[in-house]
Amino acid sequence: MKDLSGTKQKIQKLGKTETAYKTTQEALRASEDNFRRSLDESPIGVRIVTTKGETLYANRAILDFYGYDSIEELKTTTVGKRYTKESIAEYQIRQKKRKCGVDSPSEYEISINRKNGEIRHLQVYRKEILWNGKMQYQAIYQDITERKKAEGALRKSEGKYRSLLDNASDAIFLAEIEGTILETNKKGEQLLGYSKEELSGIHISRIHPKEVFEKINNAFQKMAIEESSFINDVSVLRKDGKLVPVDITGSLVEQDGKKILLGIFRDITERKRAEDELLDSIQRNAALLNANPDMFFVFSDDGRFIDAKAEHSDHFHVPPSEFLGKRIKDILPPDLAQQTIDHIAAAKQTGRLVQYNYTLGMNGEPRDFEARLVPCENGTFMAVVRDITERKKSEEKLKNTMESLRKAVGATIQVMASAVEVRDPYTAGHQIRSAGLARAIATDMRLSQEKIECIRVVASIHDIGKLSIPAEILSKPSKLSELEFSLIKEHAQKGYEILKNVESPWPLAEIVYQHHERIDGSGYPRNLKGNDILIEAHILSVADVVEAMASHRPYRPSLGLYAALDEIEKNRVTFYDEAVVDACLRLFREKGYQLECT
Repeated sequence: MKDLSGTKQKIQKLGKTETAYKTTQEALRASEDNFRRSLDESPIGVRIVTTKGETLYANRAILDFYGYDSIEELKTTTVGKRYTKESIAEYQIRQKKRKCGVDSPSEYEISINRKNGEIRHLQVYRKEILWNGKMQYQAIYQDITERKKAEGALRKSEGKYRSLLDNASDAIFLAEIEGTILETNKKGEQLLGYSKEELSGIHISRIHPKEVFEKINNAFQKMAIEESSFINDVSVLRKDGKLVPVDITGSLVEQDGKKILLGIFRDITERKRAEDELLDSIQRNAALLNANPDMFFVFSDDGRFIDAKAEHSDHFHVPPSEFLGKRIKDILPPDLAQQTIDHIAAAKQTGRLVQYNYTLGMNGEPRDFEARLVPCENGTFMAVVRDITERKKSEEKLKNTMESLRKAVGATIQVMASAVEVRDPYTAGHQIRSAGLARAIATDMRLSQEKIECIRVVASIHDIGKLSIPAEILSKPSKLSELEFSLIKEHAQKGYEILKNVESPWPLAEIVYQHHERIDGSGYPRNLKGNDILIEAHILSVADVVEAMASHRPYRPSLGLYAALDEIEKNRVTFYDEAVVDACLRLFREKGYQLECT
């Protein structure tokens, strides 16, 4: 029995060890993914190659250097095509040294042929690293084309050298072999905060922190043998005591018959700041990911769950230990599994986000979820899932509330329209018929549904200002006097005053105010012209004229529809908007529209 008990304890301990191992593996995968992404986005070229020169990995910067579209193109393009003749020869020498067991330089320069035929120069730093359990070579590439051009120009002529020195974007220093500064350019003055005169005669030890100077001094001494050297990510000391991060390229040049040091200092403050911001961004994103209430699932290309927060596995009623590595069809309900697989295929094909909704039973009740499926750069797919059950309930309540409000507004509009027609029984139905025609014109003009609804509503009450006009004038059977007509004309402004404080998503008051304006400025009450008049008012104006002329009035019989259409056609552009007139004529002459009977 004791042996059995001991065996049981060992099995339990092994189970815990396995779980811890899986957790560690998941963390490592996540860490590797973050590391890979940071490499891919780096402006510095990074490439992993085997000892035989086969490419295992290359980031975007490498592809940009060569002008290639994919890593496959890089792999299938031979060194002979990628390198210039000079660099091919140097490459072959390095290869021979490695085969013979002789150490080859870990830092060197190459010249490459871009896909478009352009030649670029790169600085390469090479070292052995452990990659996927094997020792491989890591090569770091920096584009030094502009620097090489500057160096070449400096060597060719004193005149060009002087011009480049003064206009170079990097700080340039000339110094004696032993380290005394002879000359600098404007950028050098700006970088260190000294004047040119102050810098002349200063030893280089004055512009570097003590811990940096030894490294730089060794590199400069090395130049006596190799002619050039490169030191990255060191600091220079400004006159005000501030440290500035720089990359330094040094070489030996000849001046006045003797060798002197040429140092090109590139201020990398912005690059360092960008790197720090990238690191901060990664850390913030990780914190946001952990704090986000949404659920996150990562799928492989072949439809397996490869990452998720442990607690999110409960979403599909599966323990965390049984979740990762499972196929979608083994975890999700059949319909949802097929839907997800189809969306992964769509995201893979288009390379774009795919959004879809689904319903899943949770704790005995159906709940609604919104999923956004995003293709990732490493060939995986991330699904961000949000529970939208409460939002849908709120949207449904809001929809019902809006419908109730629409009905209430409709009833209010009808009451207002009826109030006008009670005051003016001879024009009963005028507003309704005008509203029907105005809506038809707006529809024919393909205006938005929102504008069409606005026009229908405002046309139904456009004569509301007549409530302020004496009823005996409205119903007078004979011709109106000049004074009486001036009172009638006030109904547009009175309507505006009635409606201006009414809460509405549409400019009801302004449209009523403008419905008797004309394009040439001959309308009333404000003599507006052209584009100063709203399109809704243009439409209402035409519908109002056509309906009024085609209907009976106390002071005259109906003039007829033909006369009404002739009026707007004759005065299109002068009084009325031509697009509105054309739409109205189409309705009656081509589409058989008829004014509503009331």
